[in-house]
Amino acid sequence: MNYYCSDSFRLSQSDANEKVASYLSKVIDAVNIRIENFEKDNHIYDTVSYHGKDIERLRRITNRNYFEILKLALHSEGLPINYVKKVERNGEISYLCFFELIEKKGR
Repeated sequence: MNYYCSDSFRLSQSDANEKVASYLSKVIDAVNIRIENFEKDNHIYDTVSYHGKDIERLRRITNRNYFEILKLALHSEGLPINYVKKVERNGEISYLCFFELIEKKGR
């Protein structure tokens, strides 16, 4: 994570991909996950061992988009994220993750 502010933090694209890959390896039978063009196509590559040979396979995730899966991954780490926004600055992609805010009640 690059930095924190009062209600959000920024993740680089590689950090976000690592978190998504780690989360997906926990919830589906996938190892060595590599994400490519995930936001557009919702595809991941992973490796499966078949009769002693490692085979790379392409898998399509159809029920969630990248932002939803990133949000689930951060929730699984104990971070109460409400919203994820893609930010592109100077050609670099990062993700701004906003915490769920608890409304303060007056006395």
